[in-house]
Amino acid sequence: MIRFSKIALCMLVAGFGLFAAVDASAECYVCDEVITLDNDQAKCFSSKYDDILKAIEAAPEKRVPVNLLVCSIGTKRSATRGVVNLPTTAAPQTAYKFNYLLDKSGAECLNILIKEHKGELTPAKTFDLLKECKK
Repeated sequence: MIRFSKIALCMLVAGFGLFAAVDASAECYVCDEVITLDNDQAKCFSSKYDDILKAIEAAPEKRVPVNLLVCSIGTKRSATRGVVNLPTTAAPQTAYKFNYLLDKSGAECLNILIKEHKGELTPAKTFDLLKECKK
């Protein structure tokens, strides 16, 4: 009985060590893997790239939402509670989205892909981060 307890205890401790190691290097399973950008969004991302990386590092979950329609990082809450600020002009109607959830590897990969892309992103270019980036 004592031998079994020691073996079970060793397995339990080893298991916790394994979970800790997996957690420390875990990938972001909720982050966007396919990103479609036009020229303005690519410029926005490139201009905010350093701020995006800083926000990712500061975030407890090591990922942040990036809004490329208004070129903002993270979620900003309005000081006017209960009041919704509506845009004064209509947003462009496109088949792709403007909000992406990115972690550090996704942001770094997207930055490289944008820099390496030749030509215009007109009307838009889709980047598949899983296929186009080596991890």
